[in-house]
Amino acid sequence: MIAQEIMAKIDENGNISLETPLIVNKPSRVKLIVLFIEDELDEDDESKESVLEGLKISD
Repeated sequence: MIAQEIMAKIDENGNISLETPLIVNKPSRVKLIVLFIEDELDEDDESKESVLEGLKISD
C-alpha cells in the first residue's frame, strides 16, 4: 500500500471534499480512513463514541 496524507472537509451531507487533488498514475480503488481533528469538533457534532461506533459498523 502507498499512503498519502491530505486534508479534506466533510459537508452537512457527509460528503468529503479534498483540499488538493491526490497524486495518482491511474484510476484506482482506495481505502479511506477518516481522522477527525478534535479541536475542530464542536458541541453540535457527533460524540467521539458515536463516530467510532459508526466506523466499526461500516467495517
